[in-house]
Amino acid sequence: ISLRHPIRWFESFYNFRFGAMDNAPPTKKMLGICGAGLLNVCAKRGMFHLFLGRLGKTPMTSKEEIALLTQKNRKIMTPIPLKNQVMLIHTEQMSDQNDERSAGLLTDLQKFLDLPFPLEPFQHISPSRVKANNLDKPKTKIDICDEEHDPIRGVMLQAGKDASQWISNYFMKSRDVTVSSPEYFKEILKTWEIDPCELAKQGDKQQEDEEEEEGDGTEEDDDKTRKR
Repeated sequence: ISLRHPIRWFESFYNFRFGAMDNAPPTKKMLGICGAGLLNVCAKRGMFHLFLGRLGKTPMTSKEEIALLTQKNRKIMTPIPLKNQVMLIHTEQMSDQNDERSAGLLTDLQKFLDLPFPLEPFQHISPSRVKANNLDKPKTKIDICDEEHDPIRGVMLQAGKDASQWISNYFMKSRDVTVSSPEYFKEILKTWEIDPCELAKQGDKQQEDEEEEEGDGTEEDDDKTRKR
């Protein structure tokens, strides 16, 4: 089972479904369950912990765990116990630049699948291009960081926080669940508790500050040169 940050998942899935369509529904209509005309794009589908919880791999006896799996005032989703083993992989692991961890992921996946041969490294494949006859049509791809998407981003951020805590503290402790480089996996999950758009803004601000400092330094050098 592969996972990614719920906010980025939503942005990618929305653009996949509606990116080449006219009059795509606004994200503010997708804050809950998937209604008519939404092509299964909605916040609930990104609440990964609710669906993982149905696999029956955790006790679900403590109030703390049940609280993480309960969406507002609705009842917890009834588990349908799965006897099979489960392996979790985060999409960031597939592009990990750490050679040791990357090799370990492939080895762990090979063992999990009981394959007699080693696996090749993961390759990134870009989504299919829009057909030529659709090239002139208006595109409705979104940037999830735009202000108009604040509501859905807020919902997905809370889903990420709940999922991060539940997967780390409950799901990963099951003997039926395999995770490669578990500590690194938990580090990635912690990023689900942070809005990636806010991180991007901080990065842009830092870059602007650095460029401004460099500019000030250049002006000082020019002043010294003139005085000489």
